[in-house]
Amino acid sequence: MKLNRSEISVIMSCYNEESKVTQAVESIINQTFRQFEFIIVNDGSTDKTHEILEGFESTDNRIKLIHNPRNIGLAASLNIGIEQSKAQFIARMDADDIALPERLEKQYEFMLNHSQIDILGTAIFIRNTKRKHSEVKTCPQYHSQITERVFKKPLVFHPTVMIRRRVFENYGTYDPALKWAEDADLWYRIYDRVHFHNLQEPLLYYSLKDKLSIKNAILNWKVKFRNLKRRNSVFNYLPQLVYDLFLLSSKVTFYRF
Repeated sequence: MKLNRSEISVIMSCYNEESKVTQAVESIINQTFRQFEFIIVNDGSTDKTHEILEGFESTDNRIKLIHNPRNIGLAASLNIGIEQSKAQFIARMDADDIALPERLEKQYEFMLNHSQIDILGTAIFIRNTKRKHSEVKTCPQYHSQITERVFKKPLVFHPTVMIRRRVFENYGTYDPALKWAEDADLWYRIYDRVHFHNLQEPLLYYSLKDKLSIKNAILNWKVKFRNLKRRNSVFNYLPQLVYDLFLLSSKVTFYRF
């Protein structure tokens, strides 16, 4: 496939990821699909992340490095990347994950052939050094199945998504005030205005995050409650909200995707 311009803008934010960012960046620059720009926001890192990224930028003209003088958080940094992007498709990437070589190509071709789909996720491999084999995680495939889970379970795995630019142009970007659950907040706001789809093939090695702190779990709950309140749907989801509070009080292990 030969193209003359960037068809995809890959957006990644980094904060103190010196031990993992090299693998993440290499997994993107070595994609089978070549026509992309890679916008990386260094969010005020205090380790060697910035130096590592500058090395990549100097050798690959598809990389555009943006440096935040201080740490402003993932949501605000992603918004900066989106504002600087130019392509019709915007792909997310996290600095501690690894994209499989055909990830962008397969998502791009699917989006070209399915113009009704606005947000496309994929399945993931869980990177867990304690296990011999990577565990595969999936979200439902079709839009109706996906949105049945809204306010209950993840709709997509955030680091895997490819989003049409029109979604951000029509409905806005991430809430920069949020320090956690910025993706869930966006999906809650727009799930009935866009069309989701999930490829069932794992196209990303996902680095399992640390156990979610009670503080961040409470932030998740507040984001959910705020969006239900906006929609006058708190009563309809009251059992789910109570169940979530029970999980919090029981100190259940949460994982962020």
